[in-house]
Amino acid sequence: MRIINEWNANKRDIMVANSAFGMGVDKGDVRTIIHATIPENDDRFYQEVGRSGRDGCSAISLVCSADEDEKLAREMTSTARISTVKALARWQKMKSTANFDVARGDVAWVDPNSSNISATYGTPHVDNNASYSIGTTTGWIITTSGANTVNIDWLSKQNIPEAEGTYCLRLTVNDGINDQAISATTTISIDNKVPVIPGDLSVNLVNGNSVKLEYGSASD
Repeated sequence: MRIINEWNANKRDIMVANSAFGMGVDKGDVRTIIHATIPENDDRFYQEVGRSGRDGCSAISLVCSADEDEKLAREMTSTARISTVKALARWQKMKSTANFDVARGDVAWVDPNSSNISATYGTPHVDNNASYSIGTTTGWIITTSGANTVNIDWLSKQNIPEAEGTYCLRLTVNDGINDQAISATTTISIDNKVPVIPGDLSVNLVNGNSVKLEYGSASD
């Protein structure tokens, strides 16, 4: 229990456990699950991956396996308690109730004010609670007339108020069925911190009887 308590208190970054781990444990901010072998059925995979993203925010699952793992998994497979239909319905429910928290930086929060959105064609609408926030059923991104450039405002100050540095921004387009094969990425510089440390004095203006000085500043 000591290790679990330390993990729950964020004193440990990594927890190594079997698939039964987590019964009665409800830690909301687990971001990554690494499977050391191929889960032998949907039940076990659901049990393992279900430890992540309980706060509704983004999480990833990575399966690390060897060649012989597939054969072993098939030998261990028994009648599934969670059918494919039921498993799919649960995943869709999890996706539909995802928590796009404005205070988190893993989802870009876009200004929904229509006066701050422009496009070559049409008027795309923004819904930050949707899986794809730019272009909705009430206002799609139209491409039938050709390439459509859409201009939006990312509310980075609300998204990541302490951001200071260079960040990678990824955009994924979906046509209503499939995601684009390779997401568009770019790097941007963000400085949302208020300067708190005064910098060096420098000369701003000199005349016959006075000198005007100014000082620079830097974030902490």
